[in-house]
Amino acid sequence: MTDDVHLPGSPADASASEGAAVTPSTPFPRSRRSVPSAPCTTRSTRLLGARDVLSRIYALQRAVRFYPFEHPAVRDSAQELGWAVSASTRTA
Repeated sequence: MTDDVHLPGSPADASASEGAAVTPSTPFPRSRRSVPSAPCTTRSTRLLGARDVLSRIYALQRAVRFYPFEHPAVRDSAQELGWAVSASTRTA
C-alpha cells in the first residue's frame, strides 16, 4: 500500500494510467522528535474555565442560529453561559 493519493482525472492519475512511474516530490521534512514522548497533561483551572466559557459561547451561537430568541434552548444556553462566566471569574 502506498501513501500516494491521486484524484480521478488529475494529471498524476493520467500519467499513472499511461504506465509512467509517478514519484512523489521531496517528502515533508521531519523533525528529530516527530511524536512527543507523552501528551501534555497540564491543566489549570483557568484553562478549564476558559474552555468552558468558549464552549458555552459556541452553544449559544448555535442555538441562536437555529431557533428564535424566545425558544427555551436559547434561554438555557444563555443561562449556562452566564453560569460559566461567573464560575470562571470566581476562580481567577
